Amino acid sequence: MPDFHLCAGFLSLTTAKASDWVAQLAERGILCDSRGDQLRFGPAPYVSKAQLHQALNVVEDLAKGLV
Repeated sequence: MPDFHLCAGFLSLTTAKASDWVAQLAERGILCDSRGDQLRFGPAPYVSKAQLHQALNVVEDLAKGLV
């Protein structure tokens, strides 16, 4: 059994563009939020592994300035 007190409910990435990226990700059907410079994803049982991979691929493209 995992130690649930060591588990987090969000994946957070630090970027000065967090709020801009929330809007750009939403345009692609990827829902997340930001708090300051933290781009936050809330993985849950109803979010598929494919959706998480898609989100991270788009974030990579945003970071590289490809989108």
